[in-house]
Amino acid sequence: MVEAPRRGPELPVAGWREWIHLPELGLGPLVAKLDTGARTSALHAEGLAFFERDGQRHVRFSVPLAGRRPCVLASDGACPTVEALVRGHQRVRNSGGIDSDRVLIETPCRLGAWTFPIQLTLVSRARMQLPVLLGRRALGGRVWVDSARAFALSSRR
Repeated sequence: MVEAPRRGPELPVAGWREWIHLPELGLGPLVAKLDTGARTSALHAEGLAFFERDGQRHVRFSVPLAGRRPCVLASDGACPTVEALVRGHQRVRNSGGIDSDRVLIETPCRLGAWTFPIQLTLVSRARMQLPVLLGRRALGGRVWVDSARAFALSSRR
């Protein structure tokens, strides 16, 4: 895993949106919004189902890859099912000021040449433009965000 530098002016400059990969979840490329105004990161997920494996709580969910179409309307292969270890729950206030408890998972994220661990809450982002939001906890000390640029660090590959 190539970790992005943690401090200083040598931090890479990212755009307000970037292509990312979540390799342990088998997801990517996905377009993510890099949002320094949000503390917590979020992944669009549908059909959350909880189960136990080896005495630990896991969650199974679907991620629509065909834009904002719900999985029930998606074509084959456009909505992979993913499983992840539940790390806990996070109380999050959305942009409309509404609090909710969300499932929290942890996974590596690849952005450009760097891979680093992030925590993601699982939520419906069907009304949002992009399926992933990376907040300050994921970005802090790893990249500078230039809001005038897009795809500064990443390509679709």
